[in-house]
Amino acid sequence: MQMLPPGFELHTSKVAAVHPVKLGAVAVVMSRADGSVFQLDVLRRSEGDGAIAQSSGCSVFAVNGGTGASATSEPDGLAAMALARTLGAAEAAGMPALALLTHGERALRNPAGAFRVVR
Repeated sequence: MQMLPPGFELHTSKVAAVHPVKLGAVAVVMSRADGSVFQLDVLRRSEGDGAIAQSSGCSVFAVNGGTGASATSEPDGLAAMALARTLGAAEAAGMPALALLTHGERALRNPAGAFRVVR
């Protein structure tokens, strides 16, 4: 994801690292203004998947150890929305589709759910 170099700003956070596709998702590590980090996962879009934000082809999720019922902080959620907008612009400009799974497919294929790159 060349459009997301380290230091790229998404709302009030910055991209710290973008991991290659693993277990059907791209993990994007974000750095908050205070230096703490959080993880956003990019998966293939699927309607009704509970994503924080979506582009035409991708869904963006916060990786916070929850089951989908945990609240995401507003700044982290706004960063997820900014990431989806950035992905949408790249898709519109012709970015090739990544080999991603939907949220449901990933859960079925990887029931242990070890998706965190940030501890």
